[in-house]
Amino acid sequence: MIVGAIIMFWLSPAEYGLWQSVNLISVYGYVLLAGINPGLSRELPYALGAKKNDLAISLASNTKLISILAALLLFIGTLISSLFIDNFQLKSGIIVISLVTGIGFYRNYLLETCRATGALMTLLKIQGFEIILMIFSLIVVYKFQFQGMIYRALGIM
Repeated sequence: MIVGAIIMFWLSPAEYGLWQSVNLISVYGYVLLAGINPGLSRELPYALGAKKNDLAISLASNTKLISILAALLLFIGTLISSLFIDNFQLKSGIIVISLVTGIGFYRNYLLETCRATGALMTLLKIQGFEIILMIFSLIVVYKFQFQGMIYRALGIM
């Protein structure tokens, strides 16, 4: 939240508004998952605890498949729609945000399976690295303004 406040000072109101508009793809993109990942976070620990390994594998593999298909659908849809946009900043923002959101679908799948299998230290290391990367990526935004936001999104995905 603090990072967002700092970025607001470095971008012009037009650039910040454009970035927030493009970010709506990320917000509404998760509708494509239809609640599958939260369902996995609830059902996978139960299946593992009940020693139903076949069910656990089935749940995880189905969630993985749906996450990948949703990511591809989102990316292909935004790629096709970006063909009709002339503004390079808007076009690149849309493509990058859809790519980052799609990778986020798969990342969430990995987080859910990591939590359920007890690999919390691995999860903690990954999230600690992401926090450090997010803080240092502010330099890119300061130097490159709107394009820096795109580079930052690619770097912290």
